Formats: sequence, structure tokens, C-alpha cells
Amino acid sequence: MPCLAKCAFFVLAVCAVPGAPMQAQSSLRDVHGVVTDQHHEPLRGAVVYLENESTEAIVTFLTDRGGEYDFKRVSADSNFFLWATYRGVQTKKKLLSRFDSKTDKVVRLTIHLR
Repeated sequence: MPCLAKCAFFVLAVCAVPGAPMQAQSSLRDVHGVVTDQHHEPLRGAVVYLENESTEAIVTFLTDRGGEYDFKRVSADSNFFLWATYRGVQTKKKLLSRFDSKTDKVVRLTIHLR
């Protein structure tokens, strides 16, 4: 068998190994927390926004009676902005960096009501 044919056979054999990853899989993370007022009281019915920085796609979550929100399986390969609104008042936007390796990200959002 010529050398070139042997090399090609070896490359094919290595690439065809069962269980070997064929492509990189995107990593996922969960983003959750609580929305409170300036007195640390939970805000039921606040709208929490999660915006993909590159695509500008936005998903929302309505907080429960404990002021809690929970976004599951968010791409860890992109940057996101996170913020909340309640009765016309908005929190500051927080950046969730793709360089943050935490797979379970907890973010408390505080709305300063008038």
C-alpha cells in the first residue's frame, strides 16, 4: 500500500472512531434570580427581559409571587443583557458575558420605586 493511501486510511479511521466529537457543541447556562424593590420586597408581576447582544432577540419572563424568574438553557456562547420593568420603572441593564463560565447564573435585580 503506497504511503499516501496508508495516510488517508489512518485519517479516515481516526475520524470514524465512535464517540469522537464531530463538531463543537454550544454550552448552555441557566439564568435566574429575584426582582425586588429598594426595600428588598419581591415584586410579583415584574417583566424580566433577556436580550441577545448580537441578534437583538428578546425573551421575557413574568415574575412569580416571590419575585422570582428563571430562564433555562440560555446560550453561554453569546453576550446577553438582562433587565426588568415594573409599573413603568426599569432597572439598569446587566451584561451577562460569554466569558463568564458559570452554568448557573444568579442575578438579583432591584427596581427603585418612587
